Parts: sequence; structure tokens; C-alpha cells
Amino acid sequence: MSFSKNTTQSGQLLIEVMIASAIFAILSAAIISLVVLLYQTVADVRIKTIARHLAIQQMELIHNIPYTSLGTTNGIPAGSIPEFSAVNRNGFIFTIHTSVIYVDDPFDQISPQDLLPTDYKQVRVDITWDEQLGLYHEPIVLVNLISPKGVETTNGGGTLSVFVINSSGIPISSASIHITNTAVNPNIDITLQTDHNGYLILPGAPPCPACYNISVTKSGYSTDKTYTTSEIANPNKGPLTVTPNYLTESTFMIDRLATLNITSYSGDRTFILAPNSLFRLTGSKTIGLDSMDNPVYKFDHTLSTGSNATYPITDLEWDTYILTVPNSTNKQIAGVYPHQPMIITPANQTALSVSTIPISNHSLLLSLQDASGSAIASASAILQLLNYPIATVSSGLSGNPNFGQAFFNTLSSGSYEFTLIHPEYMNLTGSILVNGYTNDTLIMTKK
Repeated sequence: MSFSKNTTQSGQLLIEVMIASAIFAILSAAIISLVVLLYQTVADVRIKTIARHLAIQQMELIHNIPYTSLGTTNGIPAGSIPEFSAVNRNGFIFTIHTSVIYVDDPFDQISPQDLLPTDYKQVRVDITWDEQLGLYHEPIVLVNLISPKGVETTNGGGTLSVFVINSSGIPISSASIHITNTAVNPNIDITLQTDHNGYLILPGAPPCPACYNISVTKSGYSTDKTYTTSEIANPNKGPLTVTPNYLTESTFMIDRLATLNITSYSGDRTFILAPNSLFRLTGSKTIGLDSMDNPVYKFDHTLSTGSNATYPITDLEWDTYILTVPNSTNKQIAGVYPHQPMIITPANQTALSVSTIPISNHSLLLSLQDASGSAIASASAILQLLNYPIATVSSGLSGNPNFGQAFFNTLSSGSYEFTLIHPEYMNLTGSILVNGYTNDTLIMTKK
């Protein structure tokens, strides 16, 4: 078979056209992307320019307000300026957040040694806008200090100090602090931020016994707050009291939220997904006592895994948690990993696997760990009653809900002798009382 010269040239021409088309497509995509980015940048500059003009305009309006009237409605100090307002500029909606606080200058000591801690006022203006309006979402912020014309103001009141730290005791800056007080006139309802040292200090706070409610949070962080007796009969942290010429201090602790993904199975040897399984997840932190003096837990939720046998929790606070099965399900846990109690650390992502089987009168779940708390797989657990072996179970493998656990079902109530055997660990023997659903953690020592 032979090809003509024209056929060969036509093939080469087709290849050249395809290559040229590909190069043109790549260059076109790059040019289009560059044009889109250019337009977006121009739009961002325009939006930020409008926001900056709004901030300057708001600050100029504030400078024209008499010092004695300089404050926000429902703020400390109280005044005529709305804390939040919305402005439409060229079809764009901007939010103006204005905060005014007293400043206690250390030049003449600070509260409580300084009997007049309201030395001057700090004004802060934050301009924010919808994220869809531009690439850059950092607010435009202006801060100014305004002093009285004469001596420092003699406004009465006490000093309210809020300190915000994380779970390691490190101060958190720019934490949002919402303060309310409906017992004074005018009412207080303001939202402020901590400084770079984690403090918010408010001199000149109107005196009031047990009436300052505080809520502290930050985007992506947990919340810490005071609780009233209408929420909890006996709260651990109730509303704060402010006394004239005294300093009221309170510390709040928040940290980054964690994620927990729960997957439910059934079985104690082999495991299959179990959709729509019901569980109760309870943390160890308490926020007070109820009217019967029972602890009220900060996190205590009943949940059901969905049709895909999973349940994600994306806003979980750092804590130590216990997963249980409600009695109404007539089920019991035959394996759960991580072992319980489960420690959740800030910003951590944890996958929890749990398997259940029908409940029996008496059963035993042993969690086998080394000195570091790591699960031990393939350990032989021998259970004896009155020196007669009852059962031998091997602890589960990694990836299974029973990883590092040995489960004994349909037992009788009584005291059992156990023996744990593993080639890399020293044998461990002991006794354990089984009554109802029993679980325990045993520590094995490396050879």
C-alpha cells in the first residue's frame, strides 16, 4: 500500500492545525483568566476605597459629638451613636461597627488604685462588607483617642476586666465579647474585642450586682459565657457584679473547634455498616447543676447516624468525651475506637468507629493499651471463672471498631480472672468484677 504526496501533506496540515488550536486555547484561557483577575482587582480596590471613605466620614461625625455624649447606644459609656448601622453606596451594602470605651491610662495608675479610671475615650470604627463583593475581606479599621477638654471625667462606676485565653493559657486577641445588662438604664448591649494581650478593660461600667452577662467567641473557636439562673439552676459562672471604684475580673477560655466523624457498625467479630444507629455523646465539662443538684454538661447530645451510617460533628469543643447507647435501643457497644474516654484536642480531626450488638445481661469490654495509651492489637485475652476458662478472645486489628479491644458477651455476674498474652508484652493477670455491661482499660508493659 502506498500514500500519495497530497495525502501526507494533508495529514501534516491537520496536525499543525490541531497544535495551533491547542496553543490558541491555552493562551485564550490564560488571557481570559488575567482579564477576570484584573476586573476583580479593580472591583476590590473600588470597594476598599468606598469603605475607607465611610470610615473617615464616620470618624469625622464622631469628632463633632460633645465628649459627654460620646458613646454608643446600650454601650459603656452610653451615648447617641448606633453600634451597628448599614450603608448603601453605589449598590454595595457596608456595615459600620462603632465602639467607644473608656481608657484607664497607667500614667496615673490603673483601677482599683486609680479612683478615676475614666481618663479618656477610645473610638474604633470597623467597616465590613459582603464577602461576595470582593476577594479581600479584611475590614477597614480606624482607631482614635479622644480626651475631654478639661480634667479627666468624674464618671462613676467600676472597672470590668475580661481576660480571654485558649486551652493552653495563651491570650487570644480579637476575641469577640458580647456584653449585656438589662438591669441598668440605659440597657447595655455591646460587642467589643480583646486587645493583643487578650484583655478587654472597661472603666466606667455602671454598678450592678450580678447583672453583667458575658459571651466570648471567635470565628472557628468555641464559646465561653456566663449563665443565668433561668438557664441553669446553679451555674458555675453566673453574671458578673460591678462595684463602684472596684475592679471586677473574669477569665474566659475558648479554643479552635475540632471535627469528629462517627461511623456505626454492627457485630463483635465481623462488622457491617449499621445505618441510623442511635448514640449519646457527652463531654466532661460542666456548666453548673440543675435543680436536683445533677451536673449540667456543656456538651450532651443524642445523635443518629444517617442512611450512610455516619454522623459528622464539625464544631466540637476540646474536651474528654464518652459515647454511650441509650437504653431504649436495647443495644450495647461491642467495640469503639478511639478507646473511651476519648480526648478531643483543639483543631483536631478524629474518626470514631463504633459497633453495637443486642444487649445481654452481663458483658465485658476490655481496652488493651501500652504505657503511651496506644491500642494493642492481637493480644490474647483469657477469661476464667472459678479457675475454669470461659472464653479466649483476641483483641481487634487496626481499622476495626474493636481495635485493641476484647469483648466477652453473655456472661454471668461475678468476679473473673483474666490473663493477657502478647509476644511483645509481658503477660498480665488480674481479676475484674462483671455486673451488667462492664468496661475497663488494662495497661500492658513492653518486654
